[in-house]
Amino acid sequence: MPCFVPAIMSPRSSARLSCLLGSLACLVLHSASTASACDAEPAVRWVPERAWPSACEPSALTDGFVLLEGDKLPAGTGGGEGELHVVIERMIQGQVAETFPGKVIKTDAISALFKSDRPLPAHADFQVSAQREAADGSALSAKFTSAFTTGEAALPALTFAGEPTLKLEEAEQEHFDCSKDACGDETCKSTGELELVKSLRIAVPTIQGGIDLRDYAVSAQLVASFANGQAPVVATSDTTDTQPGKRSFLVLDVPPLDLVAEGCVTITATDAGGHTVQSTPVCVALPADVGPGFGSGVQLLNGDAREAAQGEGAAQEKSDLDSTEYGTSTDALTESSASVSGAQGCSVGRDGGSAGTLGWLALGLTLVRLRKRAPTSRRA
Repeated sequence: MPCFVPAIMSPRSSARLSCLLGSLACLVLHSASTASACDAEPAVRWVPERAWPSACEPSALTDGFVLLEGDKLPAGTGGGEGELHVVIERMIQGQVAETFPGKVIKTDAISALFKSDRPLPAHADFQVSAQREAADGSALSAKFTSAFTTGEAALPALTFAGEPTLKLEEAEQEHFDCSKDACGDETCKSTGELELVKSLRIAVPTIQGGIDLRDYAVSAQLVASFANGQAPVVATSDTTDTQPGKRSFLVLDVPPLDLVAEGCVTITATDAGGHTVQSTPVCVALPADVGPGFGSGVQLLNGDAREAAQGEGAAQEKSDLDSTEYGTSTDALTESSASVSGAQGCSVGRDGGSAGTLGWLALGLTLVRLRKRAPTSRRA
């Protein structure tokens, strides 16, 4: 907000003091206005009405997790204020024999996850109690109670049902300039320009185990490593929620690369209780950002495959360069060259500092792609 310091006709020291006080006042007013503008939505008010383990569960897990849920309270209804106090009690013949305190470790709009400070004994009867309390401990809502009996099993470990799979893609996307305001809200405006973006489409396998009553939080990390010892390039995805028992997909932008790299992706999944699992790294060849575009059909191959590609590439190159501007189109590759171009990742390779025949092939294909296309005509 605009801030003005009144001028005061006084000795120099008084003027400085007035200016300082005025500046502090402006700072306080500005901070207050910013805080009020950034205030979040008021929290949803609710009281516990349901629990997991469910009422009378005969073989509850022994980890000591309890999920409490409720419905949003209508405006004007009391009971949704204060802190949620939860306790688990071991019961013997209807009497409390032992108390298992703990803490609420995760909440959302209408639920809370409680974790006892220690595991629960097997084959024992328990009662969970939950109530809204004020800071002084006085009750602000009716007490919710539910009973269950533990079995012998503990929470199953969090695991992936398989390995993630990767697909390297490219697309022209509209470029946006983004900025964040004082509250952290992001605003993006289109520049009207298109940019070629490389990305990895990651198929995340089904996630199993852990606390599967809520979505898993899933993220991906890409580490691009170079053969010449250059420092790796790291990119991460935003965390997203994945439903238990469902496959999901992440799209991770590939940062610009000056050299061919090996990109390895690791998936991290976390359940509502904070249990975390990481997948084994899955790797894919990443081409360098050279030439007019990524994905020209030229491969970086090794060993015998490279020699075969060079031989076939030289023949294709000669065919391309011998064609006149209005000659036969070379966009349709022969079966042999198409099988080579579909073998691995896509890149213009550098071998020992020399482009070699494969580099000339890349140049030839690039020139052909840039030629003006016209109807085929031949002279008699």
